[in-house]
Amino acid sequence: MIFKLTTLSAIFATAFAADGVYNYDETHIWDQVQTKGLNECAGSKNSPVAITSGECDVYHTYAKDNGDCLMSDMKATVEKNGVKIGIKADATCRAPTFILPGTNHTFTFAQLHIHLSSEHTIDGEYSAAEMHMVHVGPPETGRYSVLGTMITLDKPSNNNVFQPYVDSWKDARYALEKECSKDTCKIEKGYATGENLLQPEAINMHPYHLFESGKYYTYFGGLTTPPCTQAVHWNLNVEPMKISPRQFAVMSEIILKTMDPATDCAKPLTVASKTGSTSRPPQPLNGRTVKMSCPTSMSGSNPIKPVIPTETIKPDQSEKPESAAEVTSFTVGAVSTAATMAAGLLL
Repeated sequence: MIFKLTTLSAIFATAFAADGVYNYDETHIWDQVQTKGLNECAGSKNSPVAITSGECDVYHTYAKDNGDCLMSDMKATVEKNGVKIGIKADATCRAPTFILPGTNHTFTFAQLHIHLSSEHTIDGEYSAAEMHMVHVGPPETGRYSVLGTMITLDKPSNNNVFQPYVDSWKDARYALEKECSKDTCKIEKGYATGENLLQPEAINMHPYHLFESGKYYTYFGGLTTPPCTQAVHWNLNVEPMKISPRQFAVMSEIILKTMDPATDCAKPLTVASKTGSTSRPPQPLNGRTVKMSCPTSMSGSNPIKPVIPTETIKPDQSEKPESAAEVTSFTVGAVSTAATMAAGLLL
């Protein structure tokens, strides 16, 4: 059995509506952004949030499967609110998945993207950047889940697992700016060649290797860009991903200084704030609890299961799956096509 594209499309049409016009200097009026679906930016379960560190509250070992996708199966893009990479619609590889702790629901990788600086804070402190790995849940749940991590510049040498993603974004920038005339195109200054990612067919994607530990801060929230749909199980790795200062500089350059082909490269593409941020400030918790989930091996003989919120966003009833069995397995082509629709917004 496979996911029905029409069923997934109906769900995404609600939660991942076209985002309208917004920027990071005016996050306080995002609730006024016009979207095709419901704008929930003034809701009570918004993200990101301010996290306070503490001891382990619950114990689970995340069941992750890196799949068998290669970097050649991926499509990298530079967009107005950052850089993103997801699985190509026509890829035939097995997508990465993980089982959400406390449930039997498998969430399938859709895309990952970067925010400058971090969106969440830990003990009041921001990090240089934050990575969000967006996953799509079974259609009947109407839910999404993010495996995220702070990013710090604590590695003197390049992070070898992260470097193929940086190289992919270099190539994506080249693909955009080469559309501009030669006298305005930054590519002519030698920034990129379009061949930065060498032999992508030989590089395993392995996204879960980017995480430094098995500990996560968990809570229920929403997207961090309009329409701020409140349908996201958040899992933020306790240990930050470490990259080199050079990797951060290149990534920041791509996010903030890629030129917009629509203006013939006369203006930057970004909607970053004047300070160079593509992050939404922390939102009120409004009674929600952030827990630290630690590996089961740390729990002793009686691990505690977390309480998973029960509220559900219902999919379009005109596009129900025919049976529960139809949402228990997938082909990457079907998921990635629909996930690409979901990936139109950054979380």
